[in-house]
Amino acid sequence: VGAGIASYKVYRSTNGTDFTFAGSSSSTTYIDANLTQRLYYYKIKACDSANNCGAYGSIVEETPTGKFTEPAHILAEPIVNNITTKKARISWSTDRSSDSKIALGTKSGNYSPSEIGNSDQVSSHQIDLDNLAAGTTYYYVAKWTDEDGNTGVSQEYQFTTAPAPSLKEISAQKVSLSSAIIQFTSKDATKVNVFFGKSDAFGGVQSVNTSLSESDYSVDLGGLDDGSKYYYKLVTFDADGNSYDGNTFSFTTPARPRISNIKFQPVAGEPTSTQQITWETNVPSTSSVSYGRVGSSSLDAVSLEMVTAHTMIIRDLEDDSEYDLVVQSRDKDGNLATSDSQRFRTALD
Repeated sequence: VGAGIASYKVYRSTNGTDFTFAGSSSSTTYIDANLTQRLYYYKIKACDSANNCGAYGSIVEETPTGKFTEPAHILAEPIVNNITTKKARISWSTDRSSDSKIALGTKSGNYSPSEIGNSDQVSSHQIDLDNLAAGTTYYYVAKWTDEDGNTGVSQEYQFTTAPAPSLKEISAQKVSLSSAIIQFTSKDATKVNVFFGKSDAFGGVQSVNTSLSESDYSVDLGGLDDGSKYYYKLVTFDADGNSYDGNTFSFTTPARPRISNIKFQPVAGEPTSTQQITWETNVPSTSSVSYGRVGSSSLDAVSLEMVTAHTMIIRDLEDDSEYDLVVQSRDKDGNLATSDSQRFRTALD
């Protein structure tokens, strides 16, 4: 406003000759609304506070386009809710209808060229984001474009997705001939699958439902083969059902003791009533022989030495007699191997 000028009076005409008062403004801007799309003429004069007005200015002409020339104004700043490991929802509102877009990136001011958008013209805006990375901070600006192509842009905001499930202290415990216990600590997972098998293709699976808070769990694996290497992998699931692969680990079940190559033979320099019994086992084990004449009670000979080549000498057998004999070996874990019943005859003295 110029010195001594209190207002400007605006006059409008449709023929350039006959003008009528359209309105006044205290600034140098006046919005003439509710017009039709035709040619209008305007002239303006400045007035002081006593309503003394100067001469009209020059006549200008303009045709209304019927279009907005500025973007809609934001009413409610963007907020983020429904945040999970891979999803989030951004909402905001404007004072008139526009489309909705989000420019998103993992560095401040650096956004992906592909914006997430919805072309519907609305004043309440909502954009659902998915395929996000867990435990990641994202930076974003909201954008909205009206039907006349005017685009508004918010300031930059940020949010962080929920962390991915985590595992620690994974171990195989109490590994036996046919079973093992997989122990682990889980956090931010709703379920854990334990895959296992004799190769990294696995084949077996055990599932356990877990708490989102950090907790310890044990999973029993049964029906295993002895003396075999097993591979196992833990796969976690978040609250949305997204899966996260873990590393592959292994353990080996102990071999079951097995008896082979049982032999009976006399002992040099000993009478025929003495016999040497030999056999082999695949793992170090004790030695035990249970023997007796056919139809009679049995006697036992035992050695607690852990060996794989076993030798037991039994004496004072009766000549020219049939004996039944069973050998046994027990490994360090208490697993027992028992041979089939063996029959032999002592020599005639």
